[in-house]
Amino acid sequence: MKSIRNRFGFVAIGLVAAVVGTAVAQTTVSIQGIGDLPGGSISSDIRALSKDGTTVVGLSNVANGFEAIRWKNGVLQGLGDFEGGALGSVALSVSGDGNFIGGQGSTYSDFQNRNPGFIWRPSTGLQQTPIGGYQGSAVTCITPDGSIYGMSTSAVAWMSNIGWCGNSALQWGSSLKAMSANGLVCFGSLTYSVGCSSGNCTNVSGTRFTIDKFSGERAPSGPGPVCELCSSDGSVGLAYDSSGLFQWTSGGTVQLPHSEGFTPKAASDDLSIIVGNAYLDGATRAAVYTTAGGIQSLEKYLSLKYGVVVNLAGRTITSCNGISANGLVFAGSGQSGANNPEGWILKITFDWNGNGIDDAQEIKDGLISDVNNDGIADCYQSGSDCPVNVSTNPGFESGTVLADCTSETLTAGSNIAGWEVISGVCERARRSKNCSTTSWVAEFGEYAIELKSVGGTPGTLRQAMQVIPGHRYKIAFWLSGN
Repeated sequence: MKSIRNRFGFVAIGLVAAVVGTAVAQTTVSIQGIGDLPGGSISSDIRALSKDGTTVVGLSNVANGFEAIRWKNGVLQGLGDFEGGALGSVALSVSGDGNFIGGQGSTYSDFQNRNPGFIWRPSTGLQQTPIGGYQGSAVTCITPDGSIYGMSTSAVAWMSNIGWCGNSALQWGSSLKAMSANGLVCFGSLTYSVGCSSGNCTNVSGTRFTIDKFSGERAPSGPGPVCELCSSDGSVGLAYDSSGLFQWTSGGTVQLPHSEGFTPKAASDDLSIIVGNAYLDGATRAAVYTTAGGIQSLEKYLSLKYGVVVNLAGRTITSCNGISANGLVFAGSGQSGANNPEGWILKITFDWNGNGIDDAQEIKDGLISDVNNDGIADCYQSGSDCPVNVSTNPGFESGTVLADCTSETLTAGSNIAGWEVISGVCERARRSKNCSTTSWVAEFGEYAIELKSVGGTPGTLRQAMQVIPGHRYKIAFWLSGN
């Protein structure tokens, strides 16, 4: 029995761990549909997946049109649309943690801007982007931290940090497809005019622009293919046509082998794993491309890489439109077992130490090492024993679902999924990154415990844990005194 006391501030318990004999590693795969919003025909689709794998965005049919959606940790919500006309919004891009979303809306109240771009945040909801007077605008990409977004506005490329993606006015026919993680490199079809001051404009095409973060000066790369995707550092672009995939670098463009017929939708940060769709075995299917394996169905790729069998349970997956940063979460388009269009999300989970807990959470909490960030515990890859989590609900994530930036008061005798308040008063608080402007935030996850409630007696928590005599244990937690 271990009691943890603190009279000063907020505590998030990391883990009580033991090193035991080598456990049998277990790899599982799960797939689920995201459902759809009420009203209209049953239909939903996914257009993007957050890098942390928790959030997908896209659209769903509703009674009088379609509406942008966000699905995060199993909860589907509509994002709304602008006033005027039928609903017609779609979410196209998402930040790394799923809290900033970009897309395109619909309105008939502004004749010059019938399809304005939008940015959605949990704290503000749907907001029109500040660039107006152009029809057909859409937020096509967002940096992982949500600080910079890029738009194709009436086929003209625009970025929130520097404005137009060119040294002067871009021409109709330009479009912004992708940008680097820091927002200083944009890819797409970029045609702009130079020399107009002398009265002799010359159109110049470029596949990429780099932006000097100090001066804001934009430098074009010169002619090249239209890149749909790019590496996180902006050094490599990915283009395609009917003959296959092409990789662009400053040294030139090369065709990737055995890629004919593949349509890319998303990729890992270094472009080593590309997901999309291809015509395989007589049908269009969700597919993965790697230089080593060529084009493979998503099911075959996962089977060969992780030794798992993907049970679709009657579901059809026709395109993979997103991949998480660790390569363990995939999302895309397809049909449910009832043959209704429905977005899906697929997850690979590991339990290398055999303790019944997804190791991704233990890696995220810093309790199992993953130096190369491949989602697989370093201890397992090296053949050594992995630490085993012997606590229940270490981050206080399980329990009553609270509204963000709120808390619940717990008195002696209260229970929190494995924990018991034995004296005093505690507060279990939900504090995501969205609370950073008004309050403190949890070190990991979204929940933490305040052991000294405002105006209350300092609280004490305890939990019974199974331990093995003679084994060494490590207690790790985050503490913020106030």
